[in-house]
Amino acid sequence: MTDLITVDEKFEKISEKCADKILMDSLIIDYQDSTQSAVKNILKMCKTIKNIDEKFKNKEINDFDISYFCAKVNLVRSSSTYRKFRKIGENASRFEKYADLLPSAYTVLFQIATLDSDKFEELVEAKKITPSLSLEGIKKILNPSITKKNLNEFSFRVVFDLYSISESSKEKIQNFLSDLSDSDDVEIYIPKRNERNLSGNSKVNKKIKIK
Repeated sequence: MTDLITVDEKFEKISEKCADKILMDSLIIDYQDSTQSAVKNILKMCKTIKNIDEKFKNKEINDFDISYFCAKVNLVRSSSTYRKFRKIGENASRFEKYADLLPSAYTVLFQIATLDSDKFEELVEAKKITPSLSLEGIKKILNPSITKKNLNEFSFRVVFDLYSISESSKEKIQNFLSDLSDSDDVEIYIPKRNERNLSGNSKVNKKIKIK
């Protein structure tokens, strides 16, 4: 039976074969500092969104203030990105002391933000939360039973009769598809013959795919 080795032992074995370990250690520090700065900047952005929402709830600012802010920073208030930023901002205080361990992708940070404090600490202690953690990786951690086959079972088709839909209904469908396409884990396919009818609207996200 093969003896299990720890992560530290694995790194030590690799480092013994390095041509210039001192140089590599220096470059690792540079890289990690850059990653940490990126995480801190994202957390700062997200805290700003959280503060804006708090000020709005306290009636210190109004809808026009938020609209002005969003226009200036190119952010859509009703988008999933705005909601994810807000959620991350709500958890920024517990994230800040682990900035060197967190991934810099906001989509992954959002998934981590959905964890309760105990689970978050548990994953940090187990070294499962790392700067290289991907969106697929965190989803597997959150739900290990999910496989690609399982995910396909949730696929479904929605069919619209474009010849009997009014213009107002068609616009509602376009807006619905636009909102849905903001999600990172949803893919929308439109038949090529209907591209002009449903994806021609500038509101529809470019993530919608034409088949």
